[in-house]
Amino acid sequence: MDVTDVAVGKPVQHLRAAEYGQIQFVNLAPNSRVLGGSVKMTVNSAILLDFVVPPQRMNGDKLFIRNIAKVLTSLASEGPG
Repeated sequence: MDVTDVAVGKPVQHLRAAEYGQIQFVNLAPNSRVLGGSVKMTVNSAILLDFVVPPQRMNGDKLFIRNIAKVLTSLASEGPG
């Protein structure tokens, strides 16, 4: 995320409203085929989120992780929001 993004400085629980994640890969050929995998994301050096990446064709240099609500429910118990 860019440091000028409007989400900077908001509580991590703000992420619970997200519908999908988007990851940019500048070192892969545009529209590459992804066989699947996982993405691990650490938030505030304390919260580890683990997302499943389904098979897909990238949209340009972007990969999308949809249906992330189940993973984000863990944010509900991570302090005040």
